[in-house]
This record gives sequence, C-alpha cells and structure tokens, in this order.
Amino acid sequence: FTGFGVLRWFPYSATALTASAYQGSAAGGLLLHHEQLSLLWTVLLLWAGYQYFVRKTVMQAFFHPAKRIFIFVAVIIAFVTLAWIISRPSVLGTYNKTVLNGRIQSATAVSQVVLLQAPAYDTLIKIPVVNGKFHGTITAPLNPGIYYVQAGNYRSELFLGTNDSLFLEVTIKDTRVDDKVTGTRIAENEYLRANRRVSWWNLTDYAYNLKPAAYALAAFEAWQEGLKKLDRFKTIDNLKPRPDFIAQQRKLLAFKLMDLVDNYYPQVHAVYYPNDVLKYPGFIDRLRKEANISDSSMAGFADFRNYIAGSLRTKTGRNDSLYIAAIATSQTGKIKDYVLFDAVQNELFRIKDSAKRVPVVQQALASISDVSLKNVLVRKMLRLQNLGRGRKAPNFSATALNGAAFDLAKLSNRYVVLDVWATWCQPCKKEAPYFEELADKYTSEQLAFVSVSNDENKNTWRMAAAGNKARVLQLWALDAEADFVQSFSVSSIPRYLLIDPKGNIVHADLPPPSDPQFEATLQQEIAFLSNRIL
Repeated sequence: FTGFGVLRWFPYSATALTASAYQGSAAGGLLLHHEQLSLLWTVLLLWAGYQYFVRKTVMQAFFHPAKRIFIFVAVIIAFVTLAWIISRPSVLGTYNKTVLNGRIQSATAVSQVVLLQAPAYDTLIKIPVVNGKFHGTITAPLNPGIYYVQAGNYRSELFLGTNDSLFLEVTIKDTRVDDKVTGTRIAENEYLRANRRVSWWNLTDYAYNLKPAAYALAAFEAWQEGLKKLDRFKTIDNLKPRPDFIAQQRKLLAFKLMDLVDNYYPQVHAVYYPNDVLKYPGFIDRLRKEANISDSSMAGFADFRNYIAGSLRTKTGRNDSLYIAAIATSQTGKIKDYVLFDAVQNELFRIKDSAKRVPVVQQALASISDVSLKNVLVRKMLRLQNLGRGRKAPNFSATALNGAAFDLAKLSNRYVVLDVWATWCQPCKKEAPYFEELADKYTSEQLAFVSVSNDENKNTWRMAAAGNKARVLQLWALDAEADFVQSFSVSSIPRYLLIDPKGNIVHADLPPPSDPQFEATLQQEIAFLSNRIL
C-alpha cells in the first residue's frame, strides 16, 4: 500500500492491508505482520487511555509522582523493542531436499505436473497428480533461477533452487485462474509477480523526445529506483528474499536497462537525430559495469541473453552468418550455447527460404556444446522444413463452437485459409475484421476460412469466438502446445497459412489480412479466385 502512502506501522492501515491478503498468511502464521503491530498499538493505547481515564490529567497519568515517569519510559522502551522485533524482516532458510508439491482444483482433469527449464524447456521432472494433489522430489541440482511449471493448460514461472521446498496451489474455475506459492521462496515469487509487468514507458514509448544525455539520465534514475525498490521489498508477512535472489535481480535490472541504452535507443536516435553523434555522459558507465556479460551464472535468464544478442546484432547488422559467428567467437561455455540457441531459434522463424535455414543451423551446431540444445534446434528446423510448399499439412484435433470434434481432414477438397490467434493477442484482434471481411467475400464450397485458437481456457475462447462472423469457422485446439503449436511451428501469433484441397501446404506464413498482399496471394495461388470480380 506504499502507492497510496499507507505506512505499515500506522495502526489504521491494518484493515486495508488485511483486505489485500484475503487468503491469509502465506507463511502459515496466525497473524500477519501488520496485525501483530496493530495489536501492539492497541495494548499501548489501551494502557495509556486507562492511565489517563483513572487520573484525569496527563501529568498525573504519566509523570507524577516521579515513579510514574520510570513506568512510562519502561512501557515505551518495551513497546519500541517489541515493535522493532516484529518489524524486522525475516528471510526463509533452505530445506533438506528439493521438493515441488501442491494441489490443483480444475473442472478439466489434470494428470501430471511438469517442471521445465529454459531456454530449451527441458523437462526436469514429471509429477503425477492423484486426487488433485502432487508431490515430487527433484534429485538433480538446480541453480537458483526461473523455472516453469505446467499442468494441463496452466503454466507459470517459479523461482527455486537446490534445497527449496515449494507448495503450489492452483484453482482453475471457468475463465479465472488463482494460484498461490508458499514454501521456502515466498518472497522471491511474490516479488516476481509484483514486477512482472514493470515497464519504463519514458524509455520506450517516448524515447524519441530524449537526447542522449537525457535518455542516459532517465535510465540511470530508473536503475537507482529499481534498486531501491528491490532492497525495500518485503511481503505482507514481512519476509524478504534471500541474498542470492537479490543479487540476481540487481544484475537483471542492469541488463534490462542497458539493453535499452545500448540496443534500443541507438536505433531511435539514428532515425530522429540522424546528424547527431550518439554520446552518453560518463555516469552511465556505473550502470554498464553492473552488466557483466561474462557472468555465466546469468545465462539462464532471457534478459541477460537478450542484451548480449542485441549488442551483437547491432554490430553485425542483418547478416545471419556474421551474427552467428560473432556469438560463437565472443562467448564461451554455457553463455555461448544459450545465446546461440536463442539466436538460431529466432532466425529459423524469420527466414522464409528453407534452403537458407539449413546453413544457419549447421553453423550454430558446430559451435554449440550442449547436445540437448542441438537436438531441439534440429527438431525445430525439420518441422519448419516440413511446412514447405507442397508438404503435407500436419493434422490436428480441435473443437468447434457447437462442441463437435474437428480435424483438418474434414476440410478436404477445399482450400483452407488458416488463422492462428488467441483472445489475449491484441494484433490478432486488430487483424480479425480484415480476415472476416475476406471470408465474407470469398467463402464458398471450394474455399474455407478457419480461425484456430490456442487459448489455454476453452471458455475464454468460446465467449470471444461466439461474437465473430459465421463465415469463419471457429475452432479451439484441444492440445495446442503439444499438437497444434509444435506441429505448425507457431512461434508468434497471429499466423496465417494456406492449405490446398489435397491437404498440402501452399503458404505457411501469409502476410496479415490488412496487407493487400494477403488478398493478392490468395488470388495468385487459388486459380478460380482470379475470375472473381473484385
């Protein structure tokens, strides 16, 4: 409640703070930290009020005779001491093994919980769910960092490491998902959630208004404010993160801001101030020193890898071969493997010519040491190669708005224009009217327009899709991640594909419907459309 100016030690803030923690103490305490302070205030004020009520004046109540001064001072000392003890933040310790357990309540049956590790999302452990409960012990050592837990359509990030024990409670009801993390990393996970959507709009949306000195100052001030916020952070239970987490977050904050300073702003500056030399004030070096690109302990964090990749991309331009070579020669060990993996993944989806993908992957494979990362890249490349023109389109299972089961085979003997979207995707919503307009114009017995949602929640999709035009067939992929998303190598949405009547891919990545080239491509690829009056 610091955003509203409410002080934790102020007694009247207790009701507001309690309301914000309606689920109770995450640490399992009977009373929250501020509730303990409120009780202490209550005892002090009741004692003081009683003394004044009995003796009628302040002097008689607390200062006369002289012994009452000592009693008053003793009470104040006791109050201050207890308040200090209660207000002192606690840091949770470790456990004797690494455990992930919890409870899941969902109308849709969930059979297992999977813990994944970035960047390749390797499976660390699969834990069966029995009667809505799961319990698993992880024997492999875990570096403290961000991991991902997936259970059915639920997916979330967790911070944990070796000898941490976490309890995850998930409730999925209709379109709402409530989850709560307790255990040895309560403060760390609460901090991540509280800062998940932090952005510096003045450094991004309004960067064009700032000259280099002003931009550097804004970034420096954002860094200092972020450090202050991190150092002061504590949960409503008065828990602080462990030092390992704080150290990591300090570094990540530096990498996020230096990515803007070194990689984002130079592009803006080149556009809006083409005749000016980009030169930052010397104080920005204090921030730059915090962004140590040789720190291999940070390799598992995307913000760290993005900064390195962005810096090298700025130096090498759009030449893929030079870019991959720069990563391979400038980095070593895990950093090199992870940054290369990220870079090649991004390039795979950007490169439309299948013949150009192969040398990029081969160049990276020669430099990556991690076998699992190599295998993932090869699999992704093969999937994309299989989406080339004339290849058989992968089949998929889906549900229509009327509840009927659907698959691609049911649309045989027709051209199919496929739109991949989700309700949370703003670009998808922007393109939807253009897609529907073309569906109105061209839908026939020979051509179908189909929208496939990869929303995690079926009800969310149904409510959004029900309002769309009837000429677009609305489908929801039953298992989007394992079946549809991977089969069609969907790395971002919206995504548009064209499939011919024999089920072969004509175009695996059409331009958006708002682009005139979308309609032109349909006319070019589908012979009978060229005879239509436009």
